[in-house]
Amino acid sequence: MATAPEAPQPLRKQGYTYGLDGFTVNKIHRAEPARLRYLLLPQSIQGVRAKKAAEEEAKLANLQSSLQQAFEPRRLEYQKQSNEHRIAESTRVAREFDALGTPTAQAQYSIDTFLQRYFLDGNEKPEQSKTPEPVALPGFVNRAQMHAAVEHIPGLLSESGGDGSERTVVVGWRDTGVGRLVGQINREQRTKQEHTAKAAWDQLRRKHEDFAKASKTPHPNETFSFQNARGQYIIKCEAADSYNDLNQASKLRLRITEGDDGWYGIFDFGILSGIMLRGESPEEVKFRVQQQEVASRSDEGYSESDEEDDEGDSELDEESDEEDSELDEESDEEDSESGEESDEGDSESHDESDEQDISTKKRKAPPERSETQPSIRLKKSASPGGIIYLKWRSQETGENVIQVDPNNENINNENIGNLVFSDKTGMKFHGTASMSFLGSKVQGFKIGGLVGPITRSWDQYSEAAYERASVARWH
Repeated sequence: MATAPEAPQPLRKQGYTYGLDGFTVNKIHRAEPARLRYLLLPQSIQGVRAKKAAEEEAKLANLQSSLQQAFEPRRLEYQKQSNEHRIAESTRVAREFDALGTPTAQAQYSIDTFLQRYFLDGNEKPEQSKTPEPVALPGFVNRAQMHAAVEHIPGLLSESGGDGSERTVVVGWRDTGVGRLVGQINREQRTKQEHTAKAAWDQLRRKHEDFAKASKTPHPNETFSFQNARGQYIIKCEAADSYNDLNQASKLRLRITEGDDGWYGIFDFGILSGIMLRGESPEEVKFRVQQQEVASRSDEGYSESDEEDDEGDSELDEESDEEDSELDEESDEEDSESGEESDEGDSESHDESDEQDISTKKRKAPPERSETQPSIRLKKSASPGGIIYLKWRSQETGENVIQVDPNNENINNENIGNLVFSDKTGMKFHGTASMSFLGSKVQGFKIGGLVGPITRSWDQYSEAAYERASVARWH
């Protein structure tokens, strides 16, 4: 690139300067004396004063003329060099611009040159016949600058389509299909992302299948236990796809591991991440939640209101125990009646008896659920494997807003769910988790047995943590 010529030094004489910006005094342009007298001292334009002023004005005019004549060769030489430099630069820019292989690279090189070459005539006026069809610029970075430049050209439009590194700017004339091309770009990118996401998921499924084949087969008499569920799982959640980028669909994870006080689940579901408390029954999960709350309050110190809440919870627990006792008595009576019915049917064939026990045996309707009983109670016979009940806390991964559970001590609220394992190996499960953002249905496939340490805590997602985070966002 040629170096631009240096501006010539101005000429100075008697405190006056003459350069490229004309005749000045301390960089202030000189006004004509006659004009100043007329504006400031109109009464002085007469007699001796007028004659003396005219003489002074003549002297300044002669000085300005002499400086101008002396500077003129310098100005002409500078003008000549500037024109030569401008022509050389224009030639260089055109040569380098033409050497670029794509419109995207050309626009990235110079937006002004791009618009001039594709959409303007020699006088920088709009010329639609030059490029009648829209021009797509995939991967163009300076989108805001392009949109701003296009706004100054009558009839020209620019829109963006696609996502990520394939974000595309489309520039074209009005009513020439700019919007249609943007829609086509969006659809093609979506199809490509779906194929990529499917390939990534298929690869993870093969990893799951290889892990399952290499794992030890449980003994026929062995039953499902939490130890079988320990490990890392890939998660399939169709509802999450509408929130997460398709590239994130293969990155949903759940780690099940054991802590000092029980089993935990550490999950990353794209838009949500958090922790789960696990148990063999809703009652166990509820008990663990209460333990966590008591431990949290003991760390922060009890207040009078806390003690009153504890007394209220104790009364509810006593009522719950009484209701559970009544349910147990009713269950014993049902078992006794079922035994009597079974004895009376001994004369029937063995096949008919088995069929009745397995598939057609009638059961009485269960008693109405009390308010302290869990809202989800699955029978263990629903799966040849086992069921793990859970309660979760989380935060949004975008703005890190904690999803507060308004009643943490009650298992009968939204933040609950269960995982039903297909067999006692614990290799895969289907489950429900009442997550407002992600729906409820998930599937899990184990891909590894090592899970690492528990890196999150229950208190990390508490109401107190929510309040602290809310204050921090405003300071």
